[in-house]
Amino acid sequence: PFAFHREGKYGHSAHFAIRCGCATNGAFNAETGADLTYQLPIVALVCNVSSPASEVTLLNHGEMETLFHEFGHAVHSLLSRTSFQHLSGTRAAIDFVETPSQLFEIFVRDKRVLNTFARHYQTGELIPDHLHTKLKSSRKSFQSLEL
Repeated sequence: PFAFHREGKYGHSAHFAIRCGCATNGAFNAETGADLTYQLPIVALVCNVSSPASEVTLLNHGEMETLFHEFGHAVHSLLSRTSFQHLSGTRAAIDFVETPSQLFEIFVRDKRVLNTFARHYQTGELIPDHLHTKLKSSRKSFQSLEL
């Protein structure tokens, strides 16, 4: 379920590792991946989205991009297998932490991915090609300011 922005509440989206994926007895074998006491990770995504104008909650593309970005962090945490909890998931160098989430951001702009879920909620129509082209072009707006 989505949380809608409310005054005085958590105002952005994030991924939280509730429980890290790691060996619980320090016996993780990096070569074989064997550890009979591996702790499975639990991850939560908190995504605040715009309040619905009607009974239907529709996400704009920016909100979808944020959801995919945070999902990238979640996948990173869910697939993490380490010997030590403090090295699990997104507890790594910042450039490595952002790699999966930025890859997922690319997916949400790919027409093949969009065509799997991005449809008009009443008619079921896919995003028209000319709108997808504009969407991709808008990503380049003000790009030179990102120094």
